Amino acid sequence: MGSMRTLIQSLAISFFSIACGFFGFADNVIIRWPPGGLPIYDGTNPPSWEVRWLNSSATVSVRRVDSAQGPLVLQLSRESPLIVMATPITAEYASPYRVRPAGVVVGADSPLPGSVQLSWEDGFSAQFLLSLVDAGIPSHAINQRRFASTARKRSGNKPWRLNESYLKNDIAEGKLQTYSFRLLEVFKIKAALPEGIWYSQFPLDPPLISSRNGWKGVLPRGIWHFARPSDARIATISVDANGYSLLQIAD
Repeated sequence: MGSMRTLIQSLAISFFSIACGFFGFADNVIIRWPPGGLPIYDGTNPPSWEVRWLNSSATVSVRRVDSAQGPLVLQLSRESPLIVMATPITAEYASPYRVRPAGVVVGADSPLPGSVQLSWEDGFSAQFLLSLVDAGIPSHAINQRRFASTARKRSGNKPWRLNESYLKNDIAEGKLQTYSFRLLEVFKIKAALPEGIWYSQFPLDPPLISSRNGWKGVLPRGIWHFARPSDARIATISVDANGYSLLQIAD
């Protein structure tokens, strides 16, 4: 209990400030899509997005939004944190391939901005923080701004390569700290990937370019999905803790 109390004292935003946001003034915030579009769509935006955000009741709202309608406008309490994620809807690619979300995180200790632009770098933090809210952990239990900043710095702006399980475990044990943000171990991989250009779920990652001899490069431990736009085929490469890999191809 003592360690959890220390965590809350060092990272938490004042509950009083959050609570006031529920009943205080609200402002419109313009949410702009991430710049550059999606590589898998040749730099254009997807037809639509699934947007999730922390609302004024400290729960998560969900809305499907078409890219064609332009920026999204959300009404949010001034004193509440701003946590928004937007996941591209890529229906033409079969599950389990899904592009990971873009996001934005502005802590309750910062003024509510009138306009923000989503970024792929903050998609991990927005998704992670909203998942904690879905699990019943109050949003004020963690300093949102510091969490997002640390995730970017400790990962070299590639937070999706952080060990998410390690983070969750440290939060559950009340000992979240800078060193809780650990990168997954990376291994050299050689896979018989069919020839072509395969796009990652993470738009900032370069695509895998395979030849007749397959592909070789590096991947972190975990399960990684890739899509080939020429025929919408999906490749899954699983990498275990010993660096052994398994390739699966689905139409």
